[in-house]
Amino acid sequence: KNIMDSHGMGEGNVGWELGYEQRIGIPYLEYESLRRMMDQCQFVDGSDILWSLRTVKSKIEIDCIRKACDATSFALDKVFNTMHEGMKETQIVKNFFSYMMEADADKPGFALIASEKGHYDRISNIGSDRRIKKGDLVWVDGGALYNGYWADFGRAGIVGPVDQERQDYQACVHEVTMKAIRAIKPGITASDLAGACIDALVEYGFDPSSFDCGRLGHGMGIMSTEPPSITQQDETVLREGMIINIEPGFVKENGVFNIEENVVVTKDGAKILSGAKRTLYEIKC
Repeated sequence: KNIMDSHGMGEGNVGWELGYEQRIGIPYLEYESLRRMMDQCQFVDGSDILWSLRTVKSKIEIDCIRKACDATSFALDKVFNTMHEGMKETQIVKNFFSYMMEADADKPGFALIASEKGHYDRISNIGSDRRIKKGDLVWVDGGALYNGYWADFGRAGIVGPVDQERQDYQACVHEVTMKAIRAIKPGITASDLAGACIDALVEYGFDPSSFDCGRLGHGMGIMSTEPPSITQQDETVLREGMIINIEPGFVKENGVFNIEENVVVTKDGAKILSGAKRTLYEIKC
């Protein structure tokens, strides 16, 4: 209260992070206590102003996200190249985090893993003591942090020889993702981009709803998921400097097929920041 009063914020409207995918940063009861004490001002939702500042990134912010992506790319390549039959999901996640740090990330962000027939639709699984076995498709998704900025993308491999069917599925989802990325440019809406993803999935004969994360992509910055949300309901207009994570995918009985890419919207298109191998890795037996 003293700080706010000293900055002339004791009356009038005071904007707070009260909107979608934002946080106040203090316990709710403390917020309510402060609001009662500041009885000469109105606490209002400042989300529109704050998100207008946050969705378009500066060059410095984009460089931070690029470094987070570089660390994540290195970690994905190395975790699949050192993975082997019999390794626990939890050990794979630990190794993934360790390799992020080896690549100069400030700290690991998060990791998700799916590796078992009958559970590929559990795309938010954080890992268990299950040991991977020959024939499993292992999908790892996650991201590192650099200077407070995130990366978020995933890749996949097969324990043992890579069969043609799943390699074909992986090639299809890569082409779907690239078609969506080629549609990105300033002036289109998030709903336009969602439509491009859905159209490409349907063109290849896949069910867009089987990869059940509720959307086909999202923004990213100082949070791993930020607006806009790539859905047919979001009419946010894309602008140069926005970071968009594009992630169309589909789930089959024999695997989850999703090659998320982190891109920055440029003046005439989009530039991919994420890396690592897009084809399926062959994991050692």
